[in-house]
Amino acid sequence: MSRHQTKYTEDQRIARDTADTAIRDNATELLTDPDAVTAMVSHLMTTNSPKLLRYSMRNIAMLTAQAEERGMTLTDVDSFRGWIERGRCVRKGERGLRIVAPK
Repeated sequence: MSRHQTKYTEDQRIARDTADTAIRDNATELLTDPDAVTAMVSHLMTTNSPKLLRYSMRNIAMLTAQAEERGMTLTDVDSFRGWIERGRCVRKGERGLRIVAPK
């Protein structure tokens, strides 16, 4: 099974990098606010998502900030294939939340 990779133009790469920088900056702001960190940790204590709890605080902050921007409640996370393996479906056109992953 071959994996399709999108070929991005230079303008698309710059736009994506700019958006990623904004997401990281937003997460950094969230982590410097003690009240926001307290709220985030309180929310994490009530979730039973094993995958979400394995992420770093920075990535959880990034996910939380993106979920708030989209008007979502962050309850569980997984990759596209992870959702399928768990017997769940992903609606056509849905966009994932971005995190920082080592390359």
